[in-house]
Amino acid sequence: MFPIVLFTKKNLITKRFVIKLIEVFTISLILISVVSILTQLYKYLLLKGDFNDFFLENKLSTSVNGYYFLGFSLFISFAIISTTYIKLFKEELLSIWFAKTYYFYVPFLSITLILLNSRSLITITTLLFCLIFITKSLKEKKYKKIYFSIFILVSIFILNYKYNQAFNEKIKEAINYNNEYSIDKKWGGRAMRLLIWDCTLKVVNKNPLIGVGTGDQQDELTLCYKIYMKNQLLYKGVTFNAHNIFLQILLSTGIFGLFFFTCSILYSFFIAYKRHNIIYILFLVIFILSGLTESFFERNFCVAFFTFFNSILFLYKRLE
Repeated sequence: MFPIVLFTKKNLITKRFVIKLIEVFTISLILISVVSILTQLYKYLLLKGDFNDFFLENKLSTSVNGYYFLGFSLFISFAIISTTYIKLFKEELLSIWFAKTYYFYVPFLSITLILLNSRSLITITTLLFCLIFITKSLKEKKYKKIYFSIFILVSIFILNYKYNQAFNEKIKEAINYNNEYSIDKKWGGRAMRLLIWDCTLKVVNKNPLIGVGTGDQQDELTLCYKIYMKNQLLYKGVTFNAHNIFLQILLSTGIFGLFFFTCSILYSFFIAYKRHNIIYILFLVIFILSGLTESFFERNFCVAFFTFFNSILFLYKRLE
């Protein structure tokens, strides 16, 4: 629906419209984050208990709006990266008050992102943030800023690794040094995804060309979990999708669907590069990289986010 409606109104998608849209989007995330943190703080003070049980991942993201924490992390990541790029390279396009308060709301959103505890999106956001900062420093030949950005990058990682036990465990599990986090010993997100991807490919092999259909994909995956005794994925009331946007599309629509989707993404990158639309490139990079470990198209609010901003940024030519 978004692409069709926006295409009929593409003349309205101006430079001012895109910037204002990103500003409003960022402000809405700030407000939701503030209310969510205050809500959980009230519960924490009232009920007492462990910090992680109130402020991490879904405990925080679902306290007000019901968003899955990975989807909410995706939103915040795009807001941080897009506003950072505009602030450093196109500051004159921002509202005066929005530009001046950048050093308040970006750290706040960064803290929220850390609390949401998405290993992949924290990493992607930090790397892109530093890449933008380094690019700006090289352009201005201010090399001290490069060292400073690297220092910030390393410091954020070390502090988060040291004081955020949940993040600490996720990093250890991702590295899996000495095979300590094997499926038979101690498993988490990485081990879970290996099991899921194995079953996804088994199901795909039965219907490689056209897939199993969007309505049957979850049933086929769950059946595979049962047949191959993947009991870790058979929680009562919990379903595990393919946890990869490309595998999810391959599973549901087969090789043909994956081919068309991949072509559309590559064409979007080509259009963004041709029009020098850096925000569009950053949007695609964040979505694709984070989508390698999560099936965002299985959640309606993520689908709405992607189709809306992808349509807007595709139709807009460039930030001149």
